Amino acid sequence: MVVSSGHASASDAECRRAHPRFPVRATVSYVSPHRLVFSSQVDVSEGGAFVGTRNPDPVGTRGVLRFQEGQRSFAVDVVVARVSFLSLGRGAGVGMGLRFEALSGDQRAQLRQWFARN
Repeated sequence: MVVSSGHASASDAECRRAHPRFPVRATVSYVSPHRLVFSSQVDVSEGGAFVGTRNPDPVGTRGVLRFQEGQRSFAVDVVVARVSFLSLGRGAGVGMGLRFEALSGDQRAQLRQWFARN
């Protein structure tokens, strides 16, 4: 299991990212063989998402992340890439980093639309 050490600053982490992250105002659900998580604490990029939860799945777990906003929704296959138990205050920063698996062109376009609206 990978656990964040907290030694890198937020700006260091942003410099290492391949894609910028955006907070998304939507409800997401994460489903795996071991867990069902609903969260509104989500940062998303074209490469993946960070979902706030106090009960993350282990690194390597495969699941599905579904975005829901009103009547609109879409889902994408994910794998847990990182787990963080370090709180940045009020529980922020606790959760799991999910890497998107094999996004289709349509799913990429939908993500970009979510970014534009949020």
